Amino acid sequence: MFKSIRADPCRFLEALTDIRQWKRTIREWKKRGMASVLDELSVKDVLDPGDDLFSSVVVTPANPPHLTGILVIDACIPRYDRDAGARSSFLYLQLLREMGHEVYFMPNDQLLREPYATALEHSGIRLLIGYGCGRWVKWLATQGIRIQHVILHRPNIARRYLKQLQKLPWLNLLYFAHDLRHIREMRHYQLTGDTFHKKEAAYWLNQEKKLLTLVNHACFFSAQETALVRDWQLACTSHTIPLYPVDIANEASPPFERRNGLLFVGSFTHQPNRDAVLWFAREVFPLVRRALPDITWSIVGRSPPKEIADLTENGIIVLNDVSDDQLAELYQSTKLVVAPLRFGAGVKGKVVEAVCNGIPVVTTRIGAEGMANIEGCVETADSAVEMSEKILSLYCNPTRWEMLRERALQYARENFSRQAAMDCLAAGLREVKSANCRPRSVAEQ
Repeated sequence: MFKSIRADPCRFLEALTDIRQWKRTIREWKKRGMASVLDELSVKDVLDPGDDLFSSVVVTPANPPHLTGILVIDACIPRYDRDAGARSSFLYLQLLREMGHEVYFMPNDQLLREPYATALEHSGIRLLIGYGCGRWVKWLATQGIRIQHVILHRPNIARRYLKQLQKLPWLNLLYFAHDLRHIREMRHYQLTGDTFHKKEAAYWLNQEKKLLTLVNHACFFSAQETALVRDWQLACTSHTIPLYPVDIANEASPPFERRNGLLFVGSFTHQPNRDAVLWFAREVFPLVRRALPDITWSIVGRSPPKEIADLTENGIIVLNDVSDDQLAELYQSTKLVVAPLRFGAGVKGKVVEAVCNGIPVVTTRIGAEGMANIEGCVETADSAVEMSEKILSLYCNPTRWEMLRERALQYARENFSRQAAMDCLAAGLREVKSANCRPRSVAEQ
């Protein structure tokens, strides 16, 4: 099955005049190669009728009662098997539909990416493809109060639409902040001394503050970021929601003695993941191998750059294209997940996913941040020596391993279950609907 595709030409015209975006793109080409970057700007995915499209799709009722209409706008159709942000977006689209909302999704790139588009349609979500160059505004205006909420993801995407959305006063505007980008950029600068990231941090701090004055409500995955934004005392309300609304792993999965090795999961389009893997490979894993010569470390992530792809020796296994089913098998056989992140922001999907699968995690303080009361459910260490010691202690101690696993599963049930996410999302929608204040218009900024 093939479907026609056409990118939004206006998006590319805007990009031609955005000097900052050009600089970012050139830097990514140098770090990851042209093929990896072009893959984000074009479509090579097609639908194979033999694919098991819906292995991770929750099928919702055929005709649930519609509460309200919701339009969701994100960078692209969520490729849920590629990175944490896309998986989170995909799961929340399904959850909104399951709650009884009429859900429309519009990708900023206007590209029909398969098999992901069909997976969304299978869940009852309607796609707006071919609505670039402002055609989406006309469509939205014709819907009237049938569409009451618009959910925007990511600061660079949200700012492209807010000016037009402000002209439709009946809409409630919600912003899903996957993280506060200015924090990530500042930490990158503090770690590397690269002044490019210092300038980016200042730029995104200004953009994110401005963005939050233009929406009614903001949702953060990180409790720390929710608290920070509340300290800014902006007009919009805010609260914390779970990164993933998922079904929690069965406690009867394979025990300690039937598991082996370490696992890292993360997209290599994300700079903190590239840095984490290289640092762990150079500084931490050799110390672990010195004590356990037979231990292996599996690295899972699409399109690894050459310097990571070439790590395949001394017990390191680099797995590029891994399906959801293959990843599930790895979670069933791995003894520990490592998340050695030295910079970043927000809640880290790799940590949440490990916790939900009941696998003990060794990470950094940055890797564990944003999750309230996570202490005692994961091990944290920021130096190479301390991290290697935490890994060895946990890897060789079945009693400690079982205790951490039980704590992780309990934490996941309380914070990342589908019901917990549904309750948080419903509360946010009620709060924005009952709010009397409207955000300021762009003209008032």
